[in-house]
Amino acid sequence: MNKKVMWIVIAVLCALVALFMYNQYLAPGGQEGSKTVTMEIVVAPEGIEKTYEFKTDADFVYALMMEVESTIKPEFQESSFGIYITGLEGYTADETKNEFYSIKVNGEDAVVGVKELPVEDGKTYRFELSTW
Repeated sequence: MNKKVMWIVIAVLCALVALFMYNQYLAPGGQEGSKTVTMEIVVAPEGIEKTYEFKTDADFVYALMMEVESTIKPEFQESSFGIYITGLEGYTADETKNEFYSIKVNGEDAVVGVKELPVEDGKTYRFELSTW
């Protein structure tokens, strides 16, 4: 086996090990078991400001939103970056007005989308219509 092929095999193995380590130790994971969380939805142009408390076994926020779909009326869109929220409480964000739903967890901006955002007991998840 020549050196070039050997280095390619080593590089591929290193990449696989790095991916495994990320998934095991660094990727966000959901908290198992029953949790109680607060969900705030704010759509200022429509005068909507609602607060809900939910008890759930969902691991991620997307699953929680699907559980309570009839209450909060979520709308989603899929893009190459993943799924994002386009509507809540019957109001769809208007892209022509640069509107979007921001997500905050206990007052801090979420760094992942709803499918990767873990549900954690006692946390407050705020979805607010914003513009950029």
